Amino acid sequence: MSQTNNPVMTNPKKLSIPKYIIMSILTIFSIGPQYFLNLSYTVGQSVIQNGLHLSAQEMLIPSSLSSLAFALGLPLGRVFSKKFGLRNFYLSLVFVFLCGTIIDAFSYNLSTLIIGRMIQGLSAGMLFLTILSAKFLSFPNHLRQFFLFSVVVGLFGASAIGAIFGTISLSTDAWRWLYIINIFCSLLCLCVGFVTLPKQKVEQKEKTVINKNGLFLLGLLTAAFAFPILNLQEKGFDSVYVWPFLVIAIILMALLFKNDSRNEFPIVPIRALAQPKAVFGTMMAAAGHISLIVIFVGVNGYMRTIKNVSFIDFTYFYCCFFIGIVISAILCALFFDRWGAGILGIVGSMLTVIVSIKWSSIQPEASLIGLNLQMACLGFGLSMTFISGAIGTLFAGNAHQASSRSASLHTIRNYVGAVFAPFLGWFLYRVNANQYEKQIGLLNQIDAAADINAKKAAILSAYHGLFTILLILGIIMLIASIGKMATGKGHALVKKEKTTV
Repeated sequence: MSQTNNPVMTNPKKLSIPKYIIMSILTIFSIGPQYFLNLSYTVGQSVIQNGLHLSAQEMLIPSSLSSLAFALGLPLGRVFSKKFGLRNFYLSLVFVFLCGTIIDAFSYNLSTLIIGRMIQGLSAGMLFLTILSAKFLSFPNHLRQFFLFSVVVGLFGASAIGAIFGTISLSTDAWRWLYIINIFCSLLCLCVGFVTLPKQKVEQKEKTVINKNGLFLLGLLTAAFAFPILNLQEKGFDSVYVWPFLVIAIILMALLFKNDSRNEFPIVPIRALAQPKAVFGTMMAAAGHISLIVIFVGVNGYMRTIKNVSFIDFTYFYCCFFIGIVISAILCALFFDRWGAGILGIVGSMLTVIVSIKWSSIQPEASLIGLNLQMACLGFGLSMTFISGAIGTLFAGNAHQASSRSASLHTIRNYVGAVFAPFLGWFLYRVNANQYEKQIGLLNQIDAAADINAKKAAILSAYHGLFTILLILGIIMLIASIGKMATGKGHALVKKEKTTV
């Protein structure tokens, strides 16, 4: 978390609302919409696709570039927030996010949709660490455990709520209203932030030295990743638009880490993670982040193409996921200091492994009630493992390096997530095509009914493979959680003595 201990209210005596409540509102309604729109876009993709007359491949571009822009924004925000101060930085970026949302709400083609989503991703990414740090510092020491609750429900839960609203957009066959909702969220943040965030004097602003070489390398790295992200699913790894740029990205990544390891002001302070506790926590959070992507890609496809559920059943399905997140948030708030990140991560990852084993051989006749319960278990398990890893990394060492550890963790997981998402699309496409050929080869006579059954069996096999990937990720989270527990609980969230993070 940031070490800048700025006040967050202009005049506490005139405001009866506690400052941590205000900062929670400013955080949830400025960062939450990015997660909300990501999932509502994924779940309700067909509505936008039909409305703008786009192909399935074209629909992947805005979401992929938005995720990549968010990853780029994380280290940029850490650099520039110190220079401009919390108030100016927050209000400016919320306004930029608002502009991106307006562009998307009135999009009429692919280009405007891409521009809007990239603006949203970049501005939300730049704001993420800054406002989350300010929120943490606004919580009194004796209420610090409720910081966990608000983060899990407010940010992790925003993804689940976005999925729920995405199913509603399918039933209403309309999508622009989702962006209009988020326009009002940004306006709320602008009004509340303008009133409550204090103006910062010139002498209070931190003097920062910008690592220009690091910024240049980071920009090149992001551009290099863009080509394989956009072309992998359609063209495959052997395309000249994919593998050469992956090689270039690996080289640029090595150069960036080398530059940052020698620089006093690194863009991505990866050396701050050079402790076992921090490494295990990063593994927990990164694997949890990727698992969330796998779940929404897999279950969204399974429920629509295999189960062919109604919109209301689809909505109940994601509501159960949200309920699991809320229960996880409560337990994290109550037991993080007692059990530590390792034990909570073990509980969460075990649930993920159990459900993944069952889903790796899931059949079309699976009970909806059972699926709802399993989705609630995944919401519980993933959110608990992810937040335990993230908070455990934050406190895994010297408090003065907490901000650097957090910045490195979130930058790594978001870049990995942005690159991994198109890999899942490529994986599904290849497995589906191969399984379809096998199914057709087994048929003595091919007619319309046999062809439909072959296609359904092929895509079901592809989803089995996808959930096997989820199982592998669950095992990685479990191993990392055990390692986290073995290396010690780390620092408690609530200190007996007042400390500054």
